[in-house]
Amino acid sequence: MSAARGFGFLTVSTPARTPRYQNDDGVDEMMDFKLEPDMHSFQKARRLGLDVSPAAANTDIPVFYAEGLEVKRDGGLVKPLFMDPADLVEAWKKATASNPDMPAEPTVKVFNMPDVIVAMELTDEFNQFGFFASTEGAEFIKQARDARRPFPKPRLGRMWAF
Repeated sequence: MSAARGFGFLTVSTPARTPRYQNDDGVDEMMDFKLEPDMHSFQKARRLGLDVSPAAANTDIPVFYAEGLEVKRDGGLVKPLFMDPADLVEAWKKATASNPDMPAEPTVKVFNMPDVIVAMELTDEFNQFGFFASTEGAEFIKQARDARRPFPKPRLGRMWAF
């Protein structure tokens, strides 16, 4: 999904969707998402060896960008904006393994997500960027989704009476 379309979901009320899950009482349940910054993302970036400007620590919702990194998405190339610096490092390692001409260490910039979304709406310059949710967050959602699935009914063998 493009960031512009995602921004539309944030600013415009969306029509009701069919819920995917029902609780034990048969009541439909929805999962709400909230963008919340990781307060320790800058410390994590420094622990990972990324050179992050101290001034960038004042951003509301930080997204991390590595100059020169592009990934394939929907048949085209996208400049990724990562929510988690660990995902940026992992993507950089994969990119440098397949392209030895890339520098060993990335040049990292930190942007404020709301500013990027507004820039995407106003200019075409930022349309080549795409947001990438953290792997940790995606795993949490997957676990929550899996936990809500109903368990298969137990199969009982023959009951023996003595």
